[in-house]
Amino acid sequence: MAQVITFAGEKLFATKAQANQQLDIDTFIFANVAGQDPTAAIDRNETIPTGSVVFQQDVQQTGRINDNVVVYSTVLDSVTGPFEFNWVGLYSSANQTLVAISHVPSVVKTITAPGSAGNTLNRNFGIEYSGIADLAGISVSPQTWQLDFTARLSGMDELTRQLASDMNGKDWFIDDGFKIVPRSTANTFSVTPGVGYVSGLRVELKQEHILTLQTYSQFVYVDAYFDGDASSQWRPKVTFTVSNTEMDDYIDVNGVQHYVFKLAVINDSTEIKDLRNLNGLAQKIGYLYKPEVMDFNYENPWRKLSDYELVKPTSAYLITGQSVAGGGVGGDATPEVKPAKYPNNIQMLSPQPIIDGLGQMSDFLVPLEESSRVTIGSSWMQGMHEKEGGDYIFSGQAFGGKSYDEIKKGGSTGIYERCLEQVSAVKEAKPEAIYKAVSIIHGEQDGINNNNNYANNLIEWAGDFFTDIKAITGDDVAVLFCQTATAGGYNNIGGISETTFPTPLEQLKAHKNSALLNLVCSKYHLEYFDHSHLTNKGQVMLGEYYEKAMLKIESGNTWSPLMPATIEAVGNKIIISFLGAVGNLVFDETLVKPIENKGFAYVDDNGNTITDVRVNENNQVEVDVTGVSTGAVISYAYHNGAGGAANQSAGLGDRGNLRDSDTTLSKYSSAKIYNWCVIFREEL
Repeated sequence: MAQVITFAGEKLFATKAQANQQLDIDTFIFANVAGQDPTAAIDRNETIPTGSVVFQQDVQQTGRINDNVVVYSTVLDSVTGPFEFNWVGLYSSANQTLVAISHVPSVVKTITAPGSAGNTLNRNFGIEYSGIADLAGISVSPQTWQLDFTARLSGMDELTRQLASDMNGKDWFIDDGFKIVPRSTANTFSVTPGVGYVSGLRVELKQEHILTLQTYSQFVYVDAYFDGDASSQWRPKVTFTVSNTEMDDYIDVNGVQHYVFKLAVINDSTEIKDLRNLNGLAQKIGYLYKPEVMDFNYENPWRKLSDYELVKPTSAYLITGQSVAGGGVGGDATPEVKPAKYPNNIQMLSPQPIIDGLGQMSDFLVPLEESSRVTIGSSWMQGMHEKEGGDYIFSGQAFGGKSYDEIKKGGSTGIYERCLEQVSAVKEAKPEAIYKAVSIIHGEQDGINNNNNYANNLIEWAGDFFTDIKAITGDDVAVLFCQTATAGGYNNIGGISETTFPTPLEQLKAHKNSALLNLVCSKYHLEYFDHSHLTNKGQVMLGEYYEKAMLKIESGNTWSPLMPATIEAVGNKIIISFLGAVGNLVFDETLVKPIENKGFAYVDDNGNTITDVRVNENNQVEVDVTGVSTGAVISYAYHNGAGGAANQSAGLGDRGNLRDSDTTLSKYSSAKIYNWCVIFREEL
């Protein structure tokens, strides 16, 4: 229901106050306006809908609530009518002015007739204006029936709900309350009794609730609302809904507000993904206020800073990009990250680490649990937690097959803006969280589109994230990204002379030209499932590369992948020095399958070719050629793959054999996280 004082009414109040004259408001007008929305805002210039007026009646009672609020009332008795109305006006006939308007849901006024009694309706108009009680000459306190206690009590209920949400968290549950668990009977599940809060409304399930499912996957929602019973006792009530579609808060046909929360995703009769947030006030109190016993005979009755273990703030990370950012493909098992190793220390925004496409987002934190498509998040955050301590949050938005123009700031998909919504949600859920970095895994579509401006796009993207995240959080973020190595997967296999699919070269260019951007690695040495997507194990290892780069950045050092520093032609030799090498350079034909000239290629105007490639005593790569002339170009791992999805997944895509001797070990095996040379193509 909407209600306003009209501009004409406000002008009348001011005129009467200035002239020190009494304000007379004496008439209620009732109308039935076709197509009127009672919830829509009212135009304060609105006038009496003359053609729709159904009844007029004098003001019968006035009351003074305080100096600035008065109430005008009338009673439509049982012999008045019949008519229907959805518009009520308060009118000053002495001044021929419509003072106030109320739009209400349609009301039917019946009249007493043989065999049936008509209804009696009270209509009250509260007017708030500075000094209106004296202006209208109203000094009598209002009668009880003139006050709408329903609105006031509803306001108190809403205030209590909001306070609970602000203080304790919007949606959270205590221990096993409302947890979904399987029962011994096939396709049946139990909602565990207990207590929780849904949008701040405290709900209690006193006995087990049974659910029966016929198909999978299904979402289980708790639907909480506040309602009364026949004895006028009001309390929160709950129902449960099983659905394979998304639900949101709603108002039912009786005008009751319902608050909805997704408790779980049931994928089959044994696999249940618990989405409840357990990080509420009760758990926080139990964690923060642990008792300490001190014997003052042997201990100082005070504490120094050195007596305490300082808790690191929560570190937050955002990821975006195309489908490769959304996780691995193929469903291969990754027990190293599934189930979650540190559920109390590493979190995500429900329901999954990365929302691929425009799926429903949420604003509450749950333990980071990988789906069937494993992301870089678990291995990256596990490593940070084990080496740096503290808690971590990893979340993001991706959209498969979308170019930069489609997912950039202001792009057609809205993915960038959804990323910022996630940043805001994390800060609201954990105000102490500090955003450390944005990860971008992207570039395939811009390669297909032959986007030769992609380096500038990446620099713009990084700048936008840096500026906009800082505006939300106050934090300075690093931007980490990896190099696309799938031109061959898309059948761009023309070698050094081909200029299509420029993405990997543009990515290296962006790293060189922007202090914000950190190229972590290329990806040709990782395990692929198809033409462009990594397997789950490939994603786990990629996460370890991100961890290594981030640890170096966090320590205050500059990160560089293994990349050319200088390229110099000396006689019939091309000598390449490198940045980012840890230890000796090595050609490895075991971890990456052999390829001609270790992945190097050369071309010039005279048709000279490579005769040998080796690492010299100065830890440089020497490329022997039959000669060097004008138009000389040298490349590495560039468009030299066999082409197609089958070859990409077999390790025969674009590649080279050059790595360093970094001794960093994987957390999950004896494998070493070597730095492999990035893809490049340079003119001499």
